[in-house]
Amino acid sequence: MKKFLALPLLVFSLSLAVVLAAPAEQADMKEIKLSVVALKDIDRIFTPGHKKKQLVSNIDLPAGESRGIRCSVGPNNVLIDTNLDGEPDTKVSSSGKMVKLTIQTSENAPKRPYYVILTYSSRYRQRQWYYESATAVQGTVNGKKLLIVDDNCNGNFADYGEDGLIVAPSKSGWFLSSTIDTGKELVEIEVDPDGSTLSYRPFYGDTGTIDPFKKLKKASFKPKVFVVKQEDRSFNVIRPDGRPSSVPVGTYTIERGVIDRLTEFVGFKHPPFDVLKDNTTTVEWGGPFTFLFFESPAPNLPAAYYGVDSKNHVFYLEPPYVLGEKGEAYIGSKNCEPEQSLRSPFSGEGGRMVNKDFFIAEKMNFNIEILHRKSRKVMNKNKFYSGGQPADNPNDPAPYYWNLFSWVYGDLRGKYILRVTAPQSKYFKKAVYEKPIELK
Repeated sequence: MKKFLALPLLVFSLSLAVVLAAPAEQADMKEIKLSVVALKDIDRIFTPGHKKKQLVSNIDLPAGESRGIRCSVGPNNVLIDTNLDGEPDTKVSSSGKMVKLTIQTSENAPKRPYYVILTYSSRYRQRQWYYESATAVQGTVNGKKLLIVDDNCNGNFADYGEDGLIVAPSKSGWFLSSTIDTGKELVEIEVDPDGSTLSYRPFYGDTGTIDPFKKLKKASFKPKVFVVKQEDRSFNVIRPDGRPSSVPVGTYTIERGVIDRLTEFVGFKHPPFDVLKDNTTTVEWGGPFTFLFFESPAPNLPAAYYGVDSKNHVFYLEPPYVLGEKGEAYIGSKNCEPEQSLRSPFSGEGGRMVNKDFFIAEKMNFNIEILHRKSRKVMNKNKFYSGGQPADNPNDPAPYYWNLFSWVYGDLRGKYILRVTAPQSKYFKKAVYEKPIELK
């Protein structure tokens, strides 16, 4: 009789275990309203996808039935139709001016304010005007204020992987993702494209944490932003409170990060790493540092080259990026944009000169030395290499752009050592690059 009773009890126990182990149901979305804000301090805010667009004849934003806010671009100013009545009504003559526009996502949609900043460059014969978004929508999730920045300046606030997301009080953010860490918990979000509402709920799945500080080696800096990427979503793993950030489990790569207003880094060849359930992954990166030649660290950044012109007996070199031991590369921020392009024979077809814009970390200076192989005697007198060019007028600030480093080696022939250092650098003064070269 006991054997017959045992079977029903076993079945009941297994059924109870299945019920107890069943996952909790996914919570319903909660909706909040978002409000438009002007980012007057946009220069002090970092989000990795922020873009400037060239202004030719209109500002590419929704204008009711069509796209494009009408402008009239002159040699010294821009006239803009700020109220969508078809006629330019506001004049901009100075660089850095914030302008309040009106956008409308469709003919029947309500009109909403939108803020842009206009700047110009004088690197050409006449002013070239640019515009960038200074517009965000904000709301509160789990007691934390979120800002979504229209980084690609198209009037759509739901461009995941392109627009920016900031958790206050931080001034630095990362790409908008469908899953974010608010500092209290990981949540899933959905943003209305016009930026009017945001819906959210707790993340449903396994999570772990990432620590970008513990294994940062031989470095005199700490990152302000450390963005990791998993497939189509990315996360800034530095929370405002300084604690490791929660992320869904999986395999990640370093995407981008910020050290200060002049220095950023990209993953480049840093190896992928795994985040496991309820575990903390410490990312190993940093020094010792060297310099990167012959490879581009990121899309839209030119590779730096060096080489010999044997016909004219000249050694040439372009400004390099910095390379960490584990493969991440350090580059200059948008504040390191040169005022004119470097004219270079490298990467040209058939000896044709090409233009290159190098974004160099810190706007640092370099020492370029050609050493004798045995005695290590420095063969070149002029070894200082800088992007700071002397101004025509001593009262004007020095313009920032790079020329080729060149050294006429004359009758010297044979094998030597190229040594590149940056002894005046803020973060990379111990970086060293040494490779053999041949003077022909």
